[in-house]
Amino acid sequence: MDRKVGEILDRLEKSGLADNTIVFFFGDHGRPHFRDKQWLYEGGLHIPLIIRWPGKLKAGEVDQRLLSMIDFAPSSLAAAGLDIPKTMQGSNIFAPDFKGHTAIYAARDRCGDAVDRIRCVRTERFKYIRNFMPELPYTTFSGYKKLQYPATTVMSLMHSQKQLTPEQALFMAPKRPAEELYDLKNDPYELHNLASDSSQSETLKKLRHLLEQWIKTSKDLGRLPEGDQVYMQNLQKSKKVYFEKTMKQRGLAPNLSDQDYLAWWKKQLNLQ
Repeated sequence: MDRKVGEILDRLEKSGLADNTIVFFFGDHGRPHFRDKQWLYEGGLHIPLIIRWPGKLKAGEVDQRLLSMIDFAPSSLAAAGLDIPKTMQGSNIFAPDFKGHTAIYAARDRCGDAVDRIRCVRTERFKYIRNFMPELPYTTFSGYKKLQYPATTVMSLMHSQKQLTPEQALFMAPKRPAEELYDLKNDPYELHNLASDSSQSETLKKLRHLLEQWIKTSKDLGRLPEGDQVYMQNLQKSKKVYFEKTMKQRGLAPNLSDQDYLAWWKKQLNLQ
């Protein structure tokens, strides 16, 4: 990654464009781990972001303001001297009066074959998560995660053998709470759900209201079905075919036990 970024910066330098170019370096999601990417915990939402703007931004300075990727488009337009359309969401983070968002919002819907609907609002200190399908486990089958994330198999096996700590076992619960509230200052790993804590009832009420307002003003379509029953059946069928085909290409049965699958992963990763 350092080499690839370096090549781009070198090209700008050799072309005489380095001092007149803004470089955004960011990830499209947080850590690619089974509780992070695709989820609304900090491991999934907190992305790397480095901005290089010679003469405008001080090198090495750390900015603690709350930003969102939805800010990148209006910020880029403003930096280029163009007007920001009134219909465009997000803020110009380079504006002198921009102090950061008081709250940012995030969403998850279907990811591959794992149907879901989750929304959240995050302030500087707290995060409120609303699970619209609390009857589902966090570990609803995901062909993508099963194929690409060895930790998914590790956790499943350890859970069946009762080897997980209480904190680790939270993510393996058979269902979820409808609401989750976390104090990010005192609980940065989001392990202690405060939604039922009476001392945090006002915070819960405030963030619940903020999220409801965002769902309304953003015209969130997550409440609507993605397609009819036939569409969903065909979608799941295609995802299943892809999963089984990929497992077969690996020389594995689709219903392979966790123990045997973990042995395969260890061999692939030279851990044996």
